[in-house]
Amino acid sequence: MLREAHQKKVDYFKMRLKEEGIPQMPSKSHIIPIPIGNPWLSNWISNELLTRYGHYVQAINYPTVGKGEERLRIAPSPLHSFEMIDEFLDHFVQVWRRSGLPMYEDRVVASSVCGHCHQSWDISPDAFPCGPKADCPLYAC
Repeated sequence: MLREAHQKKVDYFKMRLKEEGIPQMPSKSHIIPIPIGNPWLSNWISNELLTRYGHYVQAINYPTVGKGEERLRIAPSPLHSFEMIDEFLDHFVQVWRRSGLPMYEDRVVASSVCGHCHQSWDISPDAFPCGPKADCPLYAC
């Protein structure tokens, strides 16, 4: 019974992600990998979801996955209600849009430029990814 409830939640989550235009990688388990393709952005999305909304989503970066294959790991449980999933997805879509990543595409391809200000990514630990350009929406966040 718990296993069936869990699978229903995972199936619902995957369906809603697709409806919202968020790409996902194939997975036969309850883990839903979301391709990002950029280590800074995967960490930024993870941090935004936690600090702004209280949702923990793990960023998976190199060396766990190859460079350019960075992703988020979403793991719904049978204890998450459908309402909780819907609320999470509302927040997730807001953060996704602010990130500048494309929606309604099957695969996110790693980009060398910010999706908003089109500056080159600077992924050094002490730098903002596209420099201190104040009109970039990521800079203001």
